[in-house]
Amino acid sequence: MAEGGRAGWWSSAPGVLTAVAALVTAATGLLLGLNQVGWLNASSTPSTSAASTKAPPPVGLTGSPSVAAATGSLPASGSSGSGSTSAYKVFIPLKREFRVGDISYEVLAATARPDADGKLALVMSVRGRSYRAYDANFWDASFAVTVGEDIVPASGGLDELLPANATQRGDVLFVVPADTRNAVLTLRFQGGETRTVPFRITPSP
Repeated sequence: MAEGGRAGWWSSAPGVLTAVAALVTAATGLLLGLNQVGWLNASSTPSTSAASTKAPPPVGLTGSPSVAAATGSLPASGSSGSGSTSAYKVFIPLKREFRVGDISYEVLAATARPDADGKLALVMSVRGRSYRAYDANFWDASFAVTVGEDIVPASGGLDELLPANATQRGDVLFVVPADTRNAVLTLRFQGGETRTVPFRITPSP
């Protein structure tokens, strides 16, 4: 009778349900344990790494074609400057010393290029020389350009000292009308004396 009672217990519906519930609980616990250990994630790791290798493009990459197009329409660095400078030639006596008393000036170089305001930026590299025992001013106020009836002052901001018994170089800027062709450089010395240097600006062929 005892063996018959055990067989009846397994064959009854409540016994079957209890056994199934115990198996499901055990399987769930096993899966959770494997997941925490990382065994179940090992198979998904390759796909994750593969996805990570296809990283999104860097910020701004999608806009690079338009940027490239914009920069492509602009001249290369330095070409506009060289082209503008070579568009005009300045004919003026170079390295000729103009002296009054113990101060002298000489023009070492001269260039002209189109200015942003539709005028010409005329730059003259000048060397001043002092024959005195004390410093002198070496500044824009010592230079001017006469174009027709107009006197154009230097406007480049030159404001240096010409050391005693020494030389000093500086660039003197004049902004003149774009149609300037014949003009005169005026060198101003202490005491009100001046020296004039005629020059010519011509477009390059």
